[in-house]
Amino acid sequence: MKPILIALILFAFFVASYLLYDGFVVVRDETGMVVQVQLTNAHQKQTLVNLPFGYFVGTPRLEGEIEVRCSDGSTVRGGYVTPYSAETVTVTGEGTCEKF
Repeated sequence: MKPILIALILFAFFVASYLLYDGFVVVRDETGMVVQVQLTNAHQKQTLVNLPFGYFVGTPRLEGEIEVRCSDGSTVRGGYVTPYSAETVTVTGEGTCEKF
């Protein structure tokens, strides 16, 4: 039992270290209307992974802004991400995705 616990602690440490070094983006959806989140610039797009409970996550591989698409057709852009940076934003609004 003890070796498994040590292995789990080491694994958690290495995952946390990787995320702090490589960066991460977390978008939290308070509206329940977000269908897709992408990191975009003039040449590329990177789609974030949709997790349960309104979270979208990813490791930024490009320099650009966050683009949020909602089920009502609205799109919100903002924020700025680069590789090796950490960014957390929350999408808010009443009946639509207004801002973050």
